Amino acid sequence: MFGITDLGTYLLGTIAIVLLPGPNSMFVLSVAARRGVRAGYAGAAGVFVGDALLMLLTALGAASLLRAVPALFIVVKVVGAGYLTWVGLGLLRNPMIVSVILGMAWGATGWALPVPVNEFMTMLGAAATPCALFAIGASLAGRSAERWQVAGWLSFAKLVLHPAAVAMAALVLFPVERYAAGVMIAAASLPVAGNVFILAQHFGVAPQRVSTAILISTAASVLTVTAVIALVAG
Repeated sequence: MFGITDLGTYLLGTIAIVLLPGPNSMFVLSVAARRGVRAGYAGAAGVFVGDALLMLLTALGAASLLRAVPALFIVVKVVGAGYLTWVGLGLLRNPMIVSVILGMAWGATGWALPVPVNEFMTMLGAAATPCALFAIGASLAGRSAERWQVAGWLSFAKLVLHPAAVAMAALVLFPVERYAAGVMIAAASLPVAGNVFILAQHFGVAPQRVSTAILISTAASVLTVTAVIALVAG
């Protein structure tokens, strides 16, 4: 028998699915980060209107129309494929994503890099973090740190809430071996990484705020990471 058999379970599942981050959530977050809270509310309203329109079209029989007119269904599929292609090309313009894909492809071949190339890549990778820190310092030197309250909250979420959530998942929800769970929790307690600033600078999403969060979280991690490691080891 189809339909809702347990309303309470259905509502809980629906709320969980809605709260999970997805493309709409990332869209609203990016708009709010770029243009402010009002623009974020406008973006959320646009998402609500779009979802309502889709539900309305479905209720009016859009699925039946697509089934009855195969040519129209083909047009929808072609448009969707074109949009996904456009999104994919945009991702390929991100050097970090391209480097990860190329690295995975080369690793899958099983070939070994020539020694000079391997040494050069090792030196280049080792220089990435100092360069990122230099860029962060340059951004902070240009003007004073921005919005300490927001950066402080971000640092708290990264240093405290993130390892707490990982601990809950690794120790309570899933049967993770104790040593592996400790490594996961310790890694989650590390401060905001420098590559976050690189992404923020590349996409123009609050780089000054990100650099401030990196500064605060790195300074505070001297105490918080030590405490987390002590708790995990104990």
